[in-house]
Amino acid sequence: MSRRISLAEDRRGRVPFAVVGVLLLAASLALAPTLSTEPAPSDTAVERALTEVSAASVTAVRGGVGTASRLAATAPVFEPADTPVGRALRDDQPFRDSFRLRVYLRVRANLQRLSASSERIDATASLPAVDSTDEYEQAIERVSLERAGDNDTALRVTVENITLTARRDGEVVTRRTVDRTVVVPTPVLHVHDQMNTYETRVTNGLTKPG
Repeated sequence: MSRRISLAEDRRGRVPFAVVGVLLLAASLALAPTLSTEPAPSDTAVERALTEVSAASVTAVRGGVGTASRLAATAPVFEPADTPVGRALRDDQPFRDSFRLRVYLRVRANLQRLSASSERIDATASLPAVDSTDEYEQAIERVSLERAGDNDTALRVTVENITLTARRDGEVVTRRTVDRTVVVPTPVLHVHDQMNTYETRVTNGLTKPG
């Protein structure tokens, strides 16, 4: 008669616990690289970078308007030249259109110097480059001017469709377009309009106000 062997005494087909431990350790080491990856930047990182560069874009617009105002005052354009830029200016308002284009170009240059970073996210602000008459006309249309402030001694300027771009390791994550409106103390547009009114009245005939 065969002797019964208890489960505790039976060693057949068993794998020693030491071997099991080694196998588990090896498996965990093999799986570790696939289960543990570097966390990607959160949406908060994207928002933080975009918010920073968006706020800086307001300063860039304000500075561009100030520089363009000084150029318009010291070197005003009254007659369009026969050039790609000149052909983009309307004959009835070359001063305003050239002023608007100067704002665009100065703001664009300022935006190119802006950047913000958060974790692996880099954010920038930009306006398209311009190199042809059609592109100059589009740039002019992106900028609006109007007199503002007490006695019209300030200027309200809006620059449309500034592109804010967030990139992760060089790849675009998201893009947004924003409009920026600033009020800058400068009487250049008011003085120009006064000069136009004076010139019109001086050259009016006898039947018109003068």
